[in-house]
Order: sequence, then structure tokens, then C-alpha cells
Amino acid sequence: MRLARAATVAAIVATGAVASGCGGGGSPAPPANASPGLKVFDRANCGSCHTLAAAHATGTVGKNLNGLRLDQATVEHWVRTGGGGMPVFTDQLTDAEIASVAEFVARSSQ
Repeated sequence: MRLARAATVAAIVATGAVASGCGGGGSPAPPANASPGLKVFDRANCGSCHTLAAAHATGTVGKNLNGLRLDQATVEHWVRTGGGGMPVFTDQLTDAEIASVAEFVARSSQ
């Protein structure tokens, strides 16, 4: 199962995700009481590439994350290592922020 999810994420990355801040519709600023993960998703500009309903993100460069049923470990892996056009975020986000955004994306992609 983990391999299938990793393959799904690899396909997402390989088919067009590009560096943070590129293309797409982005997302509106989250409300003050938003979850920490949503705040990191916004601050890291993930919505400029990815669509994710929970973040009101409409990026069109990367894959739509809705319905992919990603797990937190898989999301953390891709945020840390990048690939296929997706940048590495370890120089921009702390370990806690990476865990937080990964939890948010995993929960929201169900």
C-alpha cells in the first residue's frame, strides 16, 4: 500500500509540479484561527502549484491533491526531498513545519 501511495506521489511530482511560487491560481490567505498545517501550506506557497480544497488552493501546475489519500510519511518525504520539478523545502521549513503541513495535506487529501 505504501508503495502504491509513493508511486502516486511520484507520478504527481513527475507530471508537472514546479518550484514554489510558479503558475497556478494559488490560494487566499488562511483565517487567523486556521490549523498550523494550513498556515504552512499558505506560507510555503503550495497552492501556487497544487489544488487542495481544504486550502481553497487552485494551482494548476502540480497535481490536484484532492482524493489522493496520501499518508503523512509520504507527504513528508516529498516535501523533504522534492523531485520531478518540486523543490526541496528543508531549507525553507523547519522539521515541525514539514510535519505540520504533511499532516494537513494527508488529512485533506482523503
